[in-house]
Amino acid sequence: MENIRFQIEADVLQSLPFKETETSVLFGNLLDNAIEACKKMKTETRWIRVEIRQRKGFLFFTIANSIGKRPQEKDGEFVSDKEDKKVHGYGLKSIRRIVKKYDGSFQCDVVEEEVKISISFSNK
Repeated sequence: MENIRFQIEADVLQSLPFKETETSVLFGNLLDNAIEACKKMKTETRWIRVEIRQRKGFLFFTIANSIGKRPQEKDGEFVSDKEDKKVHGYGLKSIRRIVKKYDGSFQCDVVEEEVKISISFSNK
């Protein structure tokens, strides 16, 4: 797929605290953003890592990907570099809305040539 190296490490989950459609929104948007960022890079340096863990009543999702350059930010939010900015930027807003709805935590770190998004939820 687009010459992107994928690494996935996941625990077997018995249940999720949110609806199936919300699961699709979370992972769909996170993966779409990661793939889009990778496609802007040279083929040999493209990678995405997904980690899903369940520990002591909590779910942890981490998605990290390579980037060619640091994304622009405004007021703590990433700014889309797509031509039609009016119809973009809703993915992370949708993710944050779901995280807030289920009292989860959301963290996004940009370090050197990597974006790492970490989300956690109570699974009780």
